[in-house]
Parts: sequence; C-alpha cells; structure tokens
Amino acid sequence: MFPKKSVATVVGIGGMAGGLGGVLVSKTGGWVFDHFGAMGRIETGYTLMFAGCALAYLAAWCVMKALVPMHVEIAPPGFGMSLKPTSD
Repeated sequence: MFPKKSVATVVGIGGMAGGLGGVLVSKTGGWVFDHFGAMGRIETGYTLMFAGCALAYLAAWCVMKALVPMHVEIAPPGFGMSLKPTSD
C-alpha cells in the first residue's frame, strides 16, 4: 500500500499514535476508577472501561474501512499513481 521508502515512517507514526492512545486510556481509566470507587460503585467503572474498549475496537475497524475502502498501491513521487486495486 505504501512505497518501501515510506513504510518505516508510517509504522513510526502508528507507534506514536498507539503510545499516546495508551497514555490517554490509562489516565482516563484512573479517573473513572477513582470517581466510581469513591462512590462505592467500582463495578460501574469497570463496566464503562470494558465497554469503551469493545467500542474502540469497532470504531477503529470502521475508521480503517472508511479510510482504506480498497487496497490501492501508492506510487513514489514522480511515478504517477496506479489506480488498479490489488487482490491482497
């Protein structure tokens, strides 16, 4: 899907996004557990976190399907763009 020279960049951006997402989920989880634990309803906090994780997976799948509706090779600069879908 991406030219060979760009694969490392794309993987690096994906890794950075994953790391930042992990920080945000950890901070949000801590706040949710503290809030509902203080209320004596920690099971509600766990329910919300597990539901959020399940919905995040589905949302990520929908975003990927929307951004990449079919596999199209991206040509390096100067080589034009191939619009033929591949069977991968």
